[in-house]
Amino acid sequence: MKAPNKASQRDQKTAASLWFFGPCWRRYMGEVMEDLAEGFLRGLGRALGYVLVNILFDFFFYYLGWPVVKMFTLGAYPRGADRYGWKTESHEGAWVSGIGVLVFAVAAVACFHYVGFI
Repeated sequence: MKAPNKASQRDQKTAASLWFFGPCWRRYMGEVMEDLAEGFLRGLGRALGYVLVNILFDFFFYYLGWPVVKMFTLGAYPRGADRYGWKTESHEGAWVSGIGVLVFAVAAVACFHYVGFI
């Protein structure tokens, strides 16, 4: 029987003391990194979605619905400007933005019908 040399004994001790850094550790770190990336991407998506929806709803649809509401209410609504012309923080502004969404949807259907998609 051959006696093990000191290098192989040291390698066995090192391997035994570093079992934590084996395949289990790599799998665990992979899961941790995956969870971190997923959380970061989910947060980034929510932030971009929030900004995009606010820009669309508070700006684009508000000013698309504003002339329609002014025309149908004979200038009574929406009333004066609260904050530099922005009324979207009020119920009135939300309704004007909703009318803008409706105007956009009707215009999109009319365009699709004209082009021949519908």
